[in-house]
Amino acid sequence: DVVHRGLLLRVAHLMGWDQVIFNHITARVPGSEKEADGPHFLINPLGLRFDEVTACSLLKVTVDAEIKDGGLNAGGLFRQGFVIHAAIHAVRHDAVCVWHSHHEETTAVCMTKHGLLPLSQEAIGMLPHIAYHPFEGTANDMGEQPRLQKNIGKYKKILMLQNHGPLTLGKTIDEAFYLMYNVCRSASYQQKAMSAVGGNLDDLNIPTD
Repeated sequence: DVVHRGLLLRVAHLMGWDQVIFNHITARVPGSEKEADGPHFLINPLGLRFDEVTACSLLKVTVDAEIKDGGLNAGGLFRQGFVIHAAIHAVRHDAVCVWHSHHEETTAVCMTKHGLLPLSQEAIGMLPHIAYHPFEGTANDMGEQPRLQKNIGKYKKILMLQNHGPLTLGKTIDEAFYLMYNVCRSASYQQKAMSAVGGNLDDLNIPTD
């Protein structure tokens, strides 16, 4: 699982879902939710690009920000990444993997009031899983966590962080990837369609219910 998690960062780099040393993907340590200080999760250290991260360099942390294993001590714990991911892992024990990116087109859609529209087959498949969270700044305040938890709820698997970017969670690493792939592809289609009609929603073929 640790090796899989390290490879996942390389895949994200190839997909363009990283931002130099920023953005983050986490994976829950199996069984750690039963620990007194659990759950624990793995997160990439701040300071390494996604294509530089190896399985050995991952940090193992608790939802209270205690570093249980510093790996190769290649970097510290990125506060913004921790605030968001710890909030999800603390309440969604079904979330084996939590994935956040600043994919350009999807982040742009997160900046709009209409959000993701049901314009494509991929988007229609994603809509039942989507929830939204309003922008509160750079996500470095632990006080934001209860609102993140409330907005993702018990069952949603995609959280569109307004003015920030998408977050997906999955019962497997593969599911989190699948959701991120499809929400990003949906947003790219939407951006191209909006550009083609000059931003006029009335000129889009939006499927009926």
